[in-house]
Amino acid sequence: MSPRGPTDHPAPPRVARWLLALRVPLREQEFLFGDLAEGYAARRRDSGRWHAAFWYWRQTVSVLQMPLFAAPQPPPRRRERAMTSLWSDFRFVARSLRRAPLFAILVVLTLAIGIGATSSLFSVVYGVLLAPPPYPEPDRLVMLWEKEPDGSTSNLGYMTFDDARREAHAFASMSALSSWGPVLRVGDESLRLFGDRVTHEFFSTLGARPMLGRDFTAEDDRKDTRNVVILSHDLWKRSFNGDPSIVGRTVPINGTSQTVVGVMAPGFVDYLTPMAEIWAPLGYDASLSWACRTCRHLRAIGRVRDGTTMEAAEKDLDGVLRALKGRYPSEYGSIGARTQALQEYATGTMRPALMALFGAVALLLLLACANVANLYLGRTSERQAELCVRMALGAVRSRLVRLVTLEALTLSALGGAIGVLGAWGGTRALVDMLHLSAGLRERIAGAPPVLLCALALTTISALAGGTLPALFAIRDAALGDIRLGARSMIGAARHRLRNTVVVGEVALALLLLVGAGLQLRSLQRVLGVRTGFTATGVLTMELSLTGARYAEDVAVRNYYRRLVENAGAIPGVQSVAVTSQLTLGGNFDGNGLHREDKPAANPEDDPSAQRFAVSPGYLEALRISVVRGRGFTAADREGSDPVVLINQASAKKVFAGEDPIGKRVKVGGTDGPWRTIVGVADDVKHLTLEKDVENQVYLPFDQNPWAESGMILVARTSAAPGAVIAPITRAARALDPDVAIARVRSMDDVVGSATQARRIALSMVGAFSLVALLLATGGLYGVVSASVTERTREMGLRAALGATPVRLLRLVVSRAASLTLAGVGIGVAGVLAVQRLVSGLLFQVAPSDPLTLGAVGLLLCVVALVACIVPASRAARVDPMVALRE
Repeated sequence: MSPRGPTDHPAPPRVARWLLALRVPLREQEFLFGDLAEGYAARRRDSGRWHAAFWYWRQTVSVLQMPLFAAPQPPPRRRERAMTSLWSDFRFVARSLRRAPLFAILVVLTLAIGIGATSSLFSVVYGVLLAPPPYPEPDRLVMLWEKEPDGSTSNLGYMTFDDARREAHAFASMSALSSWGPVLRVGDESLRLFGDRVTHEFFSTLGARPMLGRDFTAEDDRKDTRNVVILSHDLWKRSFNGDPSIVGRTVPINGTSQTVVGVMAPGFVDYLTPMAEIWAPLGYDASLSWACRTCRHLRAIGRVRDGTTMEAAEKDLDGVLRALKGRYPSEYGSIGARTQALQEYATGTMRPALMALFGAVALLLLLACANVANLYLGRTSERQAELCVRMALGAVRSRLVRLVTLEALTLSALGGAIGVLGAWGGTRALVDMLHLSAGLRERIAGAPPVLLCALALTTISALAGGTLPALFAIRDAALGDIRLGARSMIGAARHRLRNTVVVGEVALALLLLVGAGLQLRSLQRVLGVRTGFTATGVLTMELSLTGARYAEDVAVRNYYRRLVENAGAIPGVQSVAVTSQLTLGGNFDGNGLHREDKPAANPEDDPSAQRFAVSPGYLEALRISVVRGRGFTAADREGSDPVVLINQASAKKVFAGEDPIGKRVKVGGTDGPWRTIVGVADDVKHLTLEKDVENQVYLPFDQNPWAESGMILVARTSAAPGAVIAPITRAARALDPDVAIARVRSMDDVVGSATQARRIALSMVGAFSLVALLLATGGLYGVVSASVTERTREMGLRAALGATPVRLLRLVVSRAASLTLAGVGIGVAGVLAVQRLVSGLLFQVAPSDPLTLGAVGLLLCVVALVACIVPASRAARVDPMVALRE
């Protein structure tokens, strides 16, 4: 026997010497001799020894890929071997998935839905809630408020702000601002803009600088020199075509020439007024009547000094305001200070809804991963015999783990890629629904953590959904044996795992369905709220007058008086009026309400009320009833006795147990006229549909102390509101071609906008719930179907022993029912556990609403019954002889 070759085919001596010279390892010689020995023996027998030796040598060199007399080649590197092996594994995975296309499609689509929905909503949540404001050291920016006795907050008066700016030493800078709705004239078109009037420290407090031009200066911030503006990047691009020479030019704003001194950068977002597109100096001083201490209409922001805590800054401001109370006791009530982080202020209204939606999407992702795990459990059950054969033939367990992990990662990567593509469209749709500003849109679109989120979700879903179930199968294959004729080899542990997954799917689906049901019930309650007016058939439009011709109050009043007369003559218009505020229109105008017969020791302790300056016909246009007294008439005009209407809430709170008709009150400052109450109007929902009605007062437009150039026209029509838009617009422009008209909409749309947030939440949670229901149904069907397949022989044996089809049917249905009821029970427990977290998102509905829980539980039971119909009917039709033969 040769030490380097097989026993019956010794290596030719000369070939052996060549191999030794080439230093071929013994393992390679054994491989060559074992494969080439038979060919060498055949050629030696037929052609002779030397011919066979030459053939043997040539085959050896070709196999080793070594030219004659070449230096010995090193063995392949470890990395090369690993890449070759990985590529081989990947080709095997591709062939395996090609043989199971339905499984691959289901896994990819399930993961695409979960990853896409989660990524799109995470992009919005990150850009709006999690990402810090795009200013230097944003954690030092705080909003500044006066604290009321009941713990609520209010704005600051200018003189209060001015004193705090000088005396509060914990702040590096402060700025105040007031909302501003200027009219910009571009060509022949008048544009109504959203903006702010700010003190000159505003941009420096935020830490922002204009991209073009300069910031405001103290010289700009005076009442006689506040004729400069700074434009947003979007307005500059939209209205001035991005002209870089805009800085230094004058533009017509509100009928006067304003100089553009700067343009902000494209990524700048005004977190205090996200829709702002133009800024101008505030220009207040102590000589202005609306700059008083009691005129609390200014918001304020401050930058805390480096090294000072938020608590210390709030304590410092609180001390300043309390000192002002001591110096001016008649102009302050119970006063205190409160600070609020800028990000909390900017996201306060959206945070609960977005976090609830994010929680719903997280549940959907968990449900998707559970469904994928269920699919993999079924697939590994089908491949159990294959894995046993591979293990019996010497396959290493680590290689099998790598194969199943590679398969899971491949499918998850495909699902993640499709999900990210869908997330782009979903993000845009969500941003459109939320009506976010252009700056926030840019931040959301460019949020880099979104791709990282998608990558992390893809990896987690692959490992949790695909690899873990496969590990159970490999473990069972290593411990089991090959059972010929058996369809599967599922152990008790894997049965429990699949049942647990299905129970979890049902529980998660119940949570989402209950959330959708509670949102639906809340929306029904909101829509059922008594508004106090009739919205159907009402058209609204906002008008703004500009120019020197309206410098006098009489010109403003004359324009709107003539407009009401002309619009009332249009065919189809039943009644028309103008108002300073539109109910549910998103505006507010709080003023103090002071009684003449019971004056308070401090007027600041008197209650406040929402003030509406309206023309006669406003109550008729909205069909707001007068429950006592009378409404306004044409005689209630300038020069006549001042009158006022109050609502029922004011009558109950301010005149509890008394008849308010004939009593006199002052609205606003104590220097205004005493007004006689001539009527009590019905309560109307103004700020929101979901809160109690606040105090409300109505003043005749002609007796309003401030002749407001911006008013809202309200017209009731006998036809569709859209039919009178054109004639009313022509009537308005016939009186003044430069009048700016904006936000033309029906009153139904106004009411709809008040419920928009709930509609968005309902639509999204409803969509997630529908997907969750489908996933849970599929998972339940898969488990029941697999159970019937695995128990075919048992079913046949039962049928052979006399079991009826009804009994077999009951056996399958009872299994589905037990899993569904377990999931429903766990889901109900989950609802009860989180009811405190979601109670603030509901309206007049308890989180544990029995009707919602009962309806969702019944729906899941019906769905479970539908899911097991096909497997149960298959079990009932089992042929005993066929099953026993299998």
